[in-house]
Amino acid sequence: MLEWAAGENRVLLTHDVATMSRYAHDRVAAGLSMPGVFEIPANLAVGLAIVELVLIFEASVDGEWEGQVRYLPAPLTGPSRPRHFAAADHAQRGN
Repeated sequence: MLEWAAGENRVLLTHDVATMSRYAHDRVAAGLSMPGVFEIPANLAVGLAIVELVLIFEASVDGEWEGQVRYLPAPLTGPSRPRHFAAADHAQRGN
């Protein structure tokens, strides 16, 4: 799957949080292309996942996630949730 994603220059979204990051890091260590992986736990609300992915990809530039494995939901930074995640928090509460 990672080889296909690299060949198509696609960021991979996966629920496989148990093993996919290991394979992604192996590709990077071997010097192979790895456009990025976002690991999304299967129990994350679909609406929240969609909101967070839209925010991430609307603010991203081509190649920004190369060689990176990221996890959703995005972690808190500092004492409060960053402003751009307010919509995601709102969606999760169903407001």
